[in-house]
Amino acid sequence: MSCLETGASLEPLIWQTAPRASGTGKKVVTGLGILLPFVWGLSVREIVLGLVGSALVATTVVPMFLPVKYRLDEKSASAGVLLGVSSMEWEAVKKVRVFEDRIHLSPFGQETRLDETRGVWLNVSGDNRDAVLAYVKDRVQKDVGFLGGGDVRGGHGAAVGEDRNQNSLEENGGARGDGA
Repeated sequence: MSCLETGASLEPLIWQTAPRASGTGKKVVTGLGILLPFVWGLSVREIVLGLVGSALVATTVVPMFLPVKYRLDEKSASAGVLLGVSSMEWEAVKKVRVFEDRIHLSPFGQETRLDETRGVWLNVSGDNRDAVLAYVKDRVQKDVGFLGGGDVRGGHGAAVGEDRNQNSLEENGGARGDGA
C-alpha cells in the first residue's frame, strides 16, 4: 500500500550531483562556444546581440559545470541549478523512463519528440538510485507507465520488469509485432 493510499507523507528526498564536465577538452570547447557569439557580435558591431548569444549558450551548459540539486517531495519533483529550476507536480507525470544513471519524469503518456525537452530529469547514482525510484513509484498515479532501458534519444525500452514482446502485444492490441 502506497503513501498516497494511506494518506501518510514521505520525507522530502534531497540530493546533489557533481558537475558532469570533466577534463580540460570539454571546458575549452565550451568556453569557445560561449565566446564565439560575443566575438561575432563585435565583428558586426552588435555587442548587445553578442552578449545575449553568449548568455544563451552559457545558460544551456551551466549544468555541465555546476552541481545540480534535486528535490522530491509530497507535491512535486524538481531539479535546479543556480536560478533555473525544472519542476513537475506528481499529478502531471504520465510516463517514467528509467535508465542506469537517470530517471525521466515525462508529461507525455506516449513517445514523442518532445520527451527530451519536457519533464524533469533526475540524475541518480548507484547510492541513491533505488531510493529515488521507490519514491517516484510511490508518488505517481497508478496508471503511469514505467519504461526501462532503451535508447535515451527516444527509443522504446521494455517496461521495467517486463518482456519487450509483451509490451508490443499490449501496444498493438494483441497482434504480435515480431512476425510470429
